Amino acid sequence: MFFNCGKWEKRKGHDILLEMFKQAFPNEKDVELWMMCSNPFLSPQTGFAKVAHEWERYYRSDPRVKLIDRVPTHAEVADIMSQTNCGVFPSRAEGWNLELLEMMSMGKDVITTNYSAHTEFCTADNAYLIEIENLEKAEDGLFFDGSSGEWASLEGKPFSQGVEYMRNFYEKWKKDANQYNTEGIKTAERLSWDRTAQHIEDTIYGNQG
Repeated sequence: MFFNCGKWEKRKGHDILLEMFKQAFPNEKDVELWMMCSNPFLSPQTGFAKVAHEWERYYRSDPRVKLIDRVPTHAEVADIMSQTNCGVFPSRAEGWNLELLEMMSMGKDVITTNYSAHTEFCTADNAYLIEIENLEKAEDGLFFDGSSGEWASLEGKPFSQGVEYMRNFYEKWKKDANQYNTEGIKTAERLSWDRTAQHIEDTIYGNQG
């Protein structure tokens, strides 16, 4: 089971992830893609519910895709993540990418772009890194209009590399279904909530004193 978590958005790479999955596994029946991507900004209250339905309809075109609704607690999120094998996050830009780090904390392998905020903790030792060759206007026709800068382009080699990584993980999983991302666990331990809070506290009081 490959897993993606993060609100429906082009920035998250959702426009290419399904095709990446299908190219990696054109005929395999023993593979699934779990998408937990409810977007509160695409609701009837905001007037963009149709956009959310379009995302869902697109992903339902492959019966191997499982759409998971938003859940109310972090414990339930952890339970869902624990049932999967590899997180795949072909993101064009991120503020942090917490879901990726949460997958690491559970010893799951992760596939992601070597670009933007998560490069602060993603390395070749703890992640499959998709190399970015070019940037493009940050534009999706909804949240970004191109005036706010650029983000990673996923066309060409980055897309192909994402397909290759998904396939590589699958082949590795067939040989050892119980593998763990030990380096990812170490990374998540270093970036725990408690340690982060302590670092912030030390920095504040250090600056004051």
